[in-house]
Amino acid sequence: MKRIPTLMTLALACTLPASAMAGTYYEPTPMEAYLGDAPDAQQPWISTTSGALQGEHLNIHGSSTDSFGNDWWGGSYRADYQMWDWESNDTHNIVGGATLRVNAQIFLTNREAANVSVGAHNFGSNVVNGSVKVAGKTLRNWFYTDQSLQEVYQKNTVFFDSSKSFGLGPFSVSFKATASGNVRVEPNISMQGLRATINVTPSARVNVSGQAGINLWLASASVEGSLSPLIEAKMPTTSFLQVRPGQAPCFRADVDLQLTTAKGQIKIILNYLIDSWTKVIASWNGKTTNYELLGVGQSCISVVPGFSLL
Repeated sequence: MKRIPTLMTLALACTLPASAMAGTYYEPTPMEAYLGDAPDAQQPWISTTSGALQGEHLNIHGSSTDSFGNDWWGGSYRADYQMWDWESNDTHNIVGGATLRVNAQIFLTNREAANVSVGAHNFGSNVVNGSVKVAGKTLRNWFYTDQSLQEVYQKNTVFFDSSKSFGLGPFSVSFKATASGNVRVEPNISMQGLRATINVTPSARVNVSGQAGINLWLASASVEGSLSPLIEAKMPTTSFLQVRPGQAPCFRADVDLQLTTAKGQIKIILNYLIDSWTKVIASWNGKTTNYELLGVGQSCISVVPGFSLL
């Protein structure tokens, strides 16, 4: 597990030749940009304040974001998490949740592929709510009152496509790239009065495949390979909060992130009569890194008999 410093700035490098700086058309090479050593991480905000009704109160929230790629291929994510409690109208309120957003870029098209959000609160009654969105369309909503939620939801889908023409030999070949993959969330949430347990693992994976075509008699164009994935992000989130009258709340919060960036190769092949041309338009080695975004609090086993964190 790689621990992120409290504040880290992404290093994203893309060195352009002098001709590009002068305004000449520039075609980026597949490996020209790379992912930095660690994502941009907002310093987790953790505080406790004194309250007249229930003693101390807790407020934890933070976010992490990162991007990679060049003008042809790329991706980004944003992870947000929160857990807090406060007093209102002589009652005590608890809120917790996590949101994961994943964007993908193919050529000059950049879109949000997946947006997964799950949370819980006890405003008036215990409520578990959340949603799964793919390409801006809501696929799944949760809203349960006075219940716990334990479910595995997964959806395989096509996110979007983008086209571009490439020169092979003396000809122009059209290439259509398709971003497809899946979004998945495993919420395991329990709200019991002034106790909240939230275990959520939102994830999204975007793969890229393609088709090539040419409008020329006796010529054929084909594609070999894929980027699998272009980007994949998983965000295991585990948090527990119990309010104890007159005392500091007992809590534990752990948020991790597993990020995998572009892996694979895509090449276009053109055959015309006895001649053949090949062009590699993507070639990435892939990189998987585990980040610890948050790890705070203490064991609450002594406070809640039989409870243990996963």
